[in-house]
Amino acid sequence: MVRVYKFFAYFIFFIIMLYAFFPKANLYYQAQTYLANYKIKITNATLHENIFSLNLQHVTVAYEGIKTAKIAKMHIVLLGISNSIDVNGIILSGIVKNFLPQRIDKASLHYSILHPLEIKAELKGDFGNAKCFYEIGKDKLIMQLYPSAIMKTHYKSSLRELKKLKNGVYRYETTL
Repeated sequence: MVRVYKFFAYFIFFIIMLYAFFPKANLYYQAQTYLANYKIKITNATLHENIFSLNLQHVTVAYEGIKTAKIAKMHIVLLGISNSIDVNGIILSGIVKNFLPQRIDKASLHYSILHPLEIKAELKGDFGNAKCFYEIGKDKLIMQLYPSAIMKTHYKSSLRELKKLKNGVYRYETTL
């Protein structure tokens, strides 16, 4: 029985060390190649690898050659069981300033094998707070927006595109 415990202990230790020493920057470069298929280009990123995560700073995101966002910091943790991406300091392009405020303070994406068909996201910024759910099997995106005073006063036309619920929350639902 002791041999079985030792075997599992060594096996778990081996898996943890394999992951810790895996070159996470290669995953970033693979993601760049994958996103290029969708005309999304990530440039100017400064990479810093940690044992279980990858940090990026000063990221520029372009879609079809048009700069759409600048990101101050991005923290990526890919553990397989639970994966998360935390993004801080997003400044959107001036193209969206007629529809939304340009600054997003924090965005968090989370995926877990406990809920394998759902990706959750939370956003906080000048627009207020938003909770998003993406259902993988159905390609369905659901967003609940808790608008800020800025959003309510300056971006009324954008809020009209969303369904207003009784408690002051706005909801958007689409199939991609």
